[in-house]
Amino acid sequence: MILLFSIIFSPIHSPITNTTFNWIIHPREFKIPLFAIKQNSSLDLIPPIITGPSDISYLVNTTGHNITWYIADKNPKNYSIQHNYQYIETEWNKTWTENQSVTVSIDGLPIGIHLYTIIAEDTWNNRLSDDVIVSVKETANVPSFPISTLSPFDLADYVNLFFLFGISMILLLIVLSIIRNRKKEEIPIKLPPEDPLELEVIKEENFI
Repeated sequence: MILLFSIIFSPIHSPITNTTFNWIIHPREFKIPLFAIKQNSSLDLIPPIITGPSDISYLVNTTGHNITWYIADKNPKNYSIQHNYQYIETEWNKTWTENQSVTVSIDGLPIGIHLYTIIAEDTWNNRLSDDVIVSVKETANVPSFPISTLSPFDLADYVNLFFLFGISMILLLIVLSIIRNRKKEEIPIKLPPEDPLELEVIKEENFI
């Protein structure tokens, strides 16, 4: 028992690196790879830092739309960009510097929701990703305003022309119907006389 205790807690000397390890004082030294000790490098457990934009929305068939990320790390290696979980060929395993901006065009997308993801990696295989949702819409949302706050000119801009045309045609038909009824009322109507003698006189006048 005493022998086992002395073996566990006794210092260990490495003939390769001429370094003495002690499990009690330096327990983390055993987690460092051997090649890192030879190169006298410090362990990097911090993933790259990515700063990206918020979600983006634009109308279909418009241009000039991009996503720009800023990535930073003291040991940069490469980055890749995905569109809907598929790697973009021109943005696959590209090297980058310690502090760099990465821009990808998102023009020409069909109507719908699209997901863009950047994955940055350093030389210690630390990775970090960032997502941006792109919404491509067919038409813009028309804002609604209270009618009381609109002038007559503003109302004319928002009223449908076909609706106005339909109302005009209905009013025209109503006016024509009123005019026709008035003409019928102005036509004199001669009623036959009730007295038989007067009826005989009318017949004789028509006959002559």
